Amino acid sequence: MSEVSDHRNSAEQSESELQKHKLWEYIEERLDKRTARSRSTFVFAIALLGLIGIPSLFFVLKASVVDKVASDIREQTKILTERVTKNLTTLETTISGLEAQIEKGRQLENELDAHTKTAKSLVEDLAKSTTQAVALMKTSEETLRRVEGLRDETEQKLDELKSTLDVRLDRIIANTLGLMQTQFQQRLKEFAEQLSQELDKPQIATIEPPIPVSAKEGWVYLGHFEDGSWATQYLDFDKGDTPSSLVKTPPVVRVVRKETGALNVREGMPGPDGKFPDVIDVLKVESEVEILEVSEWYSSGYMWARIKYKGR
Repeated sequence: MSEVSDHRNSAEQSESELQKHKLWEYIEERLDKRTARSRSTFVFAIALLGLIGIPSLFFVLKASVVDKVASDIREQTKILTERVTKNLTTLETTISGLEAQIEKGRQLENELDAHTKTAKSLVEDLAKSTTQAVALMKTSEETLRRVEGLRDETEQKLDELKSTLDVRLDRIIANTLGLMQTQFQQRLKEFAEQLSQELDKPQIATIEPPIPVSAKEGWVYLGHFEDGSWATQYLDFDKGDTPSSLVKTPPVVRVVRKETGALNVREGMPGPDGKFPDVIDVLKVESEVEILEVSEWYSSGYMWARIKYKGR
């Protein structure tokens, strides 16, 4: 692009010099024509004088005519020179303006070249980015298809696994519930037998009761509550009372029933294995107690109460 600009500048300078040369040739040609015309007029006048036989007039008019012609030539030359000078000045001004325009055009051309290079670079970068984006899009689409395929396959396997687990879990739950129910019934039966044996024993304290009278706490067996009523009960309260209604604020005094006899006081309720805690005291018939808490032994209907009583 720079070589083309140099050739263009050289051609423009050559064209400017050619125009100036042609202008000077034109001026010289006009001057030659005017001089030739004046000479022709002068020769014609001499010939005419010679023909009419006035030799003396020739010598008289020769000097004045030559002076006149020379004066005219000088005047015309002066005018022509002024015009040429003026035209040259105008031409130089025009050429200067053209040179300024050409220089401005060169600057614009250089800027255009720079912008063109920048645009070309941007287009190349955009093409590369577009190519990379297209490749990335294709890769993303392929990855998305794989992920969707894996998702569908995973969902299918999860459904199959869920169905299998549901069947196995149902079997495990059924077997576990059956085993738990069997074990619970066996333990409940053993606990009932142990409780019956414990209640049939003489209610005798295994330790000597202390002589001072003070408030004590312990656990006693209340009775068997089922189907909304008490099948057995060891404290005096209404058969229609629910276990939770026996706990009052402030506590209500209850007495040990005559029908069931003395009542053992233990350290706590039986454990999950049905083992009874140690006896810490024995309540005689008509002993007064206050029920603080009622609890059922593992949904069996066998009710126990934490009580406060007076002991020695």
